[in-house]
Amino acid sequence: MQPNLRPRVSLNGQSLFIHYVPALLPATGAAVTVFGLLLGIGSPDRAKTARYVALALTAAAILLAWIKRRELRFESIDTENGADANYEKVIRAIEQTSWKILSRRIHSHIIARVPGAASWGERVELQFRGKSVYVNSICDPDIWPAITSKGGNSDNVRFIRSVLLEANETLASHKNNIWRKSANPEDPSTSLAIVATVTGTALLGAVIFMVATRPGGLGIKLYLGGIALAMMGWGIQRIRVARDAKGRLGRAQKPTGKDPDVK
Repeated sequence: MQPNLRPRVSLNGQSLFIHYVPALLPATGAAVTVFGLLLGIGSPDRAKTARYVALALTAAAILLAWIKRRELRFESIDTENGADANYEKVIRAIEQTSWKILSRRIHSHIIARVPGAASWGERVELQFRGKSVYVNSICDPDIWPAITSKGGNSDNVRFIRSVLLEANETLASHKNNIWRKSANPEDPSTSLAIVATVTGTALLGAVIFMVATRPGGLGIKLYLGGIALAMMGWGIQRIRVARDAKGRLGRAQKPTGKDPDVK
């Protein structure tokens, strides 16, 4: 690996924070639980249960932090062309899609945003070094924290590889496949979104009821409220994206002879 090549994606500020939010949520729950134990809140029986909860949340936070760190690694793609030719190939491919280029350095570096269809969207970064291209795709940290992109990240890397190695598949057809999956009402993720929205709403209502009728335990109530809002937010957004994908698919299937997002 060359000295000027970063082994991992470099995120800063808000993007770094949002990328690690899935790990920070259980870490926050563990901290609240430990704080309650230190203050001696609750009965001895509840304190014993709280210790196990704190340990479980800490383990979950460590595991998620390790997963999110691994996601920042670059994957190497070896080609027969130099950096200039590889850069031009990728740029031409991106211009045929709805991807948005956020920044670029000629023949050396590209950062692009992939609009979400089956997910919130992804951030793709490429580095061009000699005959090798280093690519990374993660859930876009400038939009919403996510643990998974439902295969979107691996699809993005796969299609960048297909462009560089001159495979027959195109990024445009890749996005149409994603729209079809998102627009399908029988897709399990669409059903899961509806369940998440309903469950999150019910959980939030239960938390509000407990706050109004049962004093104490404010920390765990706030934590459960946060989980409820996250479930509602994800579910509503996923349903909205599925509806948008259905509209895109309908436009793409019209006999215009042109992909709606090809510019």
